[in-house]
Amino acid sequence: MSNVVLTKNVTSDLVELVKQLRLGETIILVDTAGQPLAILVGISSALAQPRKIALVACVKEKSHMPMPARDLFISNWFRKASAYATRVADEWYILSAKYGLVAPDTVIKPYDEPLNRMPVAARRAWAKRVLEDLGRVLQPGDQVMILAGKKYRENLVNPIQQMGCSVEIPMERLRIGEQLRWLKQQLERNWLLQPKQEPAKNS
Repeated sequence: MSNVVLTKNVTSDLVELVKQLRLGETIILVDTAGQPLAILVGISSALAQPRKIALVACVKEKSHMPMPARDLFISNWFRKASAYATRVADEWYILSAKYGLVAPDTVIKPYDEPLNRMPVAARRAWAKRVLEDLGRVLQPGDQVMILAGKKYRENLVNPIQQMGCSVEIPMERLRIGEQLRWLKQQLERNWLLQPKQEPAKNS
């Protein structure tokens, strides 16, 4: 247990203290006269309700004008994968080869930059960019479901696990036709569930 004197910059003091607070640690906040103001106690993030975050790969088939990312990608696979993500995840994002981590409502322009054709160094740089954005999204204990191919996942899985999150890759060993069947089965199984997020529009 330790005492910390708050300065005039109370907000910045509290932000830094919360960042540094360790599990089980107790900090008593006092004013400049030594009078106690509050107590901070480090609580395990495991006590928080874990969220499910879905990451869906972009696809080659796109509309020809800027629009929300959820509607830009028009392949059958993406429609099914994004619909499934909206059913089972608390939040979902698109893994875009050009723009990195993209929220479904973000308006983006069409592009032709397949991740699968990028050299290894470029894919690593792309993954670093995605991980920086995920660092602002994920919390320890979150469950991350990746609906994407190997080259999208290869530099993401271990760093996400190192953030204290679990990783699920439900279609890891399935070919594209098998993925479509699996997604169809999951959507039929979960059709009574209300989407947690707004699904992509059908063309």
